[in-house]
Amino acid sequence: MGLGSFSGEDLAGYRGPKPQHRGASPAELREAAAWIRRRSKQLRDECGEAGVPYVDVGEFGFEAAILEAQRLLLGRG
Repeated sequence: MGLGSFSGEDLAGYRGPKPQHRGASPAELREAAAWIRRRSKQLRDECGEAGVPYVDVGEFGFEAAILEAQRLLLGRG
């Protein structure tokens, strides 16, 4: 799973259980989001090379992405 479209604004708006962005500057948020996008692309490429599924949270939405990953991993549906 990855998130190839993550932005600094997304990170700034995150309200989940681990708000690592708290106190970060806009530049730091953009840098962190860029790292997430690069890592997501790397994972997508590696999954493609290995012939395994890759789920992008941005394409499905979080809840649907979790269900899709579960379906793919467990072979349901």
